[in-house]
Amino acid sequence: MRQISDGYSRGEFGLGEARNRLKDFLRAEGYDPHQGGMRNLASTGRLNLILKQNAAMAHSAAEWKRMHDPDAMKVFPYVRYHARSDNRTRSEHAHLDGRIFRKDDPFLSTHTPPWEFNCRCWLEEISEKEAGKTPDLIQDPTPPDKVTVDSKSGFQFDPAHAFEVQDLGNIQPMSRAAIVKQTEDAVRNETLGPCGLIAAPPTTGEAPAPLPNLNQVHHGFFAMRDAAVNELRSVGLDPANLPDYKTVNAAFAAAGKQGKNIPGSVLDQFPKNPFEVAKLNKRASESSGLPDNVPVMLGRGNSRHGISHLWRDHKEIFVDPDKAIRLLQETLGDPNCRVVVSLKRVMEKKHGSGIPICLKRIVLHNPQTQTYCVMVYDGKELRLVSWNNAGDEYGNGEWTLE
Repeated sequence: MRQISDGYSRGEFGLGEARNRLKDFLRAEGYDPHQGGMRNLASTGRLNLILKQNAAMAHSAAEWKRMHDPDAMKVFPYVRYHARSDNRTRSEHAHLDGRIFRKDDPFLSTHTPPWEFNCRCWLEEISEKEAGKTPDLIQDPTPPDKVTVDSKSGFQFDPAHAFEVQDLGNIQPMSRAAIVKQTEDAVRNETLGPCGLIAAPPTTGEAPAPLPNLNQVHHGFFAMRDAAVNELRSVGLDPANLPDYKTVNAAFAAAGKQGKNIPGSVLDQFPKNPFEVAKLNKRASESSGLPDNVPVMLGRGNSRHGISHLWRDHKEIFVDPDKAIRLLQETLGDPNCRVVVSLKRVMEKKHGSGIPICLKRIVLHNPQTQTYCVMVYDGKELRLVSWNNAGDEYGNGEWTLE
């Protein structure tokens, strides 16, 4: 879905072809412009009006970023609102025509075009001198707690967070699961290429999920700790004062050691057989379209998941077993996390031939503690891939399953 909408926005294909590609998704859950609200798919900006609306949003988000460049803010601190002068313009949009706002006015977080479906308004940057020519049109900034969503459909577009708040988080978990399932089928059938969805936004109030087998994880990490410490020292890093994982990886790359397989003597310190760390919490399962109570498995793995993957790309996590456990508690054990789902078609060998399946990656990202946990589901087993610290750019942007 994201691939189609972005392709249309970039002009890679026309509206007719985009509609044909999306008809399977929108046949049952379409947008009815004569109704006051949206249903299912059409209640979430990124998946709703995927075509024209998404293109307008992408353009507006790019304009917002340009307009808020520090140099632009100095020269043009104001914007003038423009509405079309015809009988198609909504009265609430025409009411704003000609009004002048400071660029940092919270009002614009819900009233930057397109703040309603098929909105054709636009903003013009103006200088302080230009704004001063019509002082009666300059609006007093709206207090943040007084900002309202005034679109009749309930659609909300904030260009500062263009494609996060518009995703699946505005609809019910079971509807999210239905969308993920439709996308999964399309990826498997090659109607869509690899794509990703924010299946659920971060929330609050959910009780911690049990992680009954963390002792096994801690025991294995503790046994591997000394080997990890030696590896980090070998590339000039201080295990007691480590930088972020990207900097650690850069140090190993500079030393020609990044991506090396884990020595067998080290791997043997971790339990031989994969074990269940916990059951995936209900909120994450529902949002990502996984079965209830699916076990999250951790094992020695290979270069793509589990302990072998962690050693290749995140040796620093073995240095502090207590921290490794805390990171799991803050992600796998916290149902309040953001849930991101990525999908990719792969061929599974079976009885001498290849069968297409949809590989599904689930990322749990905790914006409060800046931590994440990655799992992969192949339709049979949910495996732990990795977990570590990462900022919001990871939770908002890591959508593609490589």
